Amino acid sequence: RQSQLIPGVLVGGENRSSEKARIRKGLGILIATPGRLLDHFVKTEVLLERLRNKLKWLVLDEADRLLDAGAKEGGMRKQVENIVSYCTSVNKVVRTNSRSSKGSNGGNGGTLSAWRNVLVSATVTKEMEALSTRILMNDAKPTKVNKWVWIRPEPNSTNSPANSKTPAPNDVTNTPNDVTNSTPRQLAQQYLMVSAKLRLATLVAFLVARMRLNERVVVFLSTCVSVDYHTKLFQSMNSILGGSNNEEQGFGLFGSDTLIEHLHGNIPQSERCKILHKFADSKASDTTQNQRQRGAILFCTDVAARGLNLRGIHYILQYDPPSEISEYVHRIGRAARAGEAGRALLFLLPSEKGFLDVLETKVGSGEVSALSWSETLKIASGICEDVTREGLRLAGTGYQGGREGGGQGNGGLSRRGEAFVLAIQARLEDCVITDDLETRRKSAAAKQQQAQQQLEKQQSKKDTKTKKKKPKPYKSTEEGGMLLTLARQSYFSHLRAYPTREKALKLFFSPRALHLGHVAKSFALRDPPKTLAHAHWNKKQKMEFREGKKKKKRKFEEEEED
Repeated sequence: RQSQLIPGVLVGGENRSSEKARIRKGLGILIATPGRLLDHFVKTEVLLERLRNKLKWLVLDEADRLLDAGAKEGGMRKQVENIVSYCTSVNKVVRTNSRSSKGSNGGNGGTLSAWRNVLVSATVTKEMEALSTRILMNDAKPTKVNKWVWIRPEPNSTNSPANSKTPAPNDVTNTPNDVTNSTPRQLAQQYLMVSAKLRLATLVAFLVARMRLNERVVVFLSTCVSVDYHTKLFQSMNSILGGSNNEEQGFGLFGSDTLIEHLHGNIPQSERCKILHKFADSKASDTTQNQRQRGAILFCTDVAARGLNLRGIHYILQYDPPSEISEYVHRIGRAARAGEAGRALLFLLPSEKGFLDVLETKVGSGEVSALSWSETLKIASGICEDVTREGLRLAGTGYQGGREGGGQGNGGLSRRGEAFVLAIQARLEDCVITDDLETRRKSAAAKQQQAQQQLEKQQSKKDTKTKKKKPKPYKSTEEGGMLLTLARQSYFSHLRAYPTREKALKLFFSPRALHLGHVAKSFALRDPPKTLAHAHWNKKQKMEFREGKKKKKRKFEEEEED
């Protein structure tokens, strides 16, 4: 008789009554977040009854994060400890009388849980072994039947089940080493060295080639507001893939055949699910009405670095380097899954080159090859001929000695690439400025119309004896358009997040090495850093700043007189 395995899911944001109904019907596999599961343990009595003497396996996926105590109030570790306590209360505990199985509290024997614990993570360390032994095994000393068995791929092998290795109990390699050998061999790793002021244009150049091939790319950024800004900016621009006569207006930077989405922790759970389904099922209809794969870009934070099984990812692009070494492994783990090939690219500033040495030492990531910046621009300039010609015109006499397009030599190819960067940077900055001006104009028109309506309403009242004042014309006091506001917020959030690295990386990510003007250019901002620093001040802060300058000036004049 074939048995049926009925799975169920318990996650925050879902209807609790529906989840209770599924639990009452019976579930063979229960997948849950720690907080939601603990909530049901407290409020749903039937869950404990269903688990009574029936729990066989307890699996902790992303175990390093679940057992981490770095967050507020112990992080999720405290929740995991409470879950284990509830499971122990409704399941029999096996006791052994062997001397070698004595618990840490002494006595004639040790205790053994009635279920098996499984820890799953790409970054399993010795510290996690000791921690999981204390939490999940009640500090029981290892025995032949009560010990951790580490299953991991052989060095430099693919992550397929056939190549996995289960060490024997007496194997000396049966211990976690570090996060080394955590990356599969079929994952090609690359890095691109580019200065801060050219980062945004280089990002566009790289994505042009990928979207021409209808590939799917996941782009990791450091902050939520930066994700929102880049998504909105790319969606707001006109297509650069078509010719000047058939540019698609309002379909995004790469046209209607490219899906541009975003994902971060500030998005509600239900909306996140919709975005993931949309990204996973991105299809486009061609002229024959057949469904085909279309290009897709997902801008995201580290919320997408774990737990997502996204099929068919061609490239993982780390536009902002990770703040922790382990996060590098989890990020690139979104590609090359289940034996498939994949590629990962890391953007670095020249001052951050030492990060590559840390990766080789700590992760054992193998060969991380350099991607040619000039070759990337060459490919993009060839695909977007109109943008390249526009850049050549903008450069004017800067490109002397050669035909339009730069001739056939390497110098010509370099000039064409630089022309592409010049034109695309100008388009990005113009998009931000145009959005700002249009927003101010619409806001002023709306306020002026509202004032005119109030005036007409006053004049229509014949019984009004007192003469009412005529409303003053509206003067725009808006801070700017949405793109400009997001760009400024992204600029400041990037500067705040940049030095927040773990100790091993702080040396290579020093804020003093940043050129603030170049960083502003990477967010398509033409304002100098000094202007940006005061742009987000309110009226009171600006007044205090001006008063402070006046006081300094008076003090200086008094000292001069003395």
